[in-house]
Amino acid sequence: LLQMEYSISAIAYHKLVLHGARYPSRTVTGILLGNDDGFILDAVALFHTRTFSPMLELAFLQVEEYCEREDLLIVGYYQINDEATSNKNKHNPDHLAKTITNKIHLYNPNACLLMIHENITGIRPCSLYKKQKDQSWSEIELHYADEPEGLQGEVVENLKEGLQYKLFDFDNHMDDISKDWFNRNVLY
Repeated sequence: LLQMEYSISAIAYHKLVLHGARYPSRTVTGILLGNDDGFILDAVALFHTRTFSPMLELAFLQVEEYCEREDLLIVGYYQINDEATSNKNKHNPDHLAKTITNKIHLYNPNACLLMIHENITGIRPCSLYKKQKDQSWSEIELHYADEPEGLQGEVVENLKEGLQYKLFDFDNHMDDISKDWFNRNVLY
């Protein structure tokens, strides 16, 4: 049985890096959108504050509606831990990340969990986890749709231009509903 390969588009990668750069001292989370082939096409920024179940449910309902309109699937969850997280656990999924990804896994058995490592400049190393048949989580390889060297230059340029301050998450949207937390135009 072959294991699915996962790759991430430049758009999805840029959005999650911008989300982390906007709130470097906080844990940030989001949803990964893609297709059945393991291709992560987009990222939707959720929270930079504490996650509460009712808000999480509301956000997921809106993302599910968006996915239906755009012919996408929820394929995973991402998290960037805050600076205060101990180095020992900084790149490991916490209980909340695993719980949310387990819920996604109920609807999509190929759901993945992407942990982005802290590194504001350039490419952020990532750890991608997949739930195994024995219910354990194991790290698997993540491929980039674009060359990492090219992505690194684009990320640096986006940060210099301050695009992280034009990216909004669900928290921002709840404070001001005019904020597009799907960030359809943040990179254009």
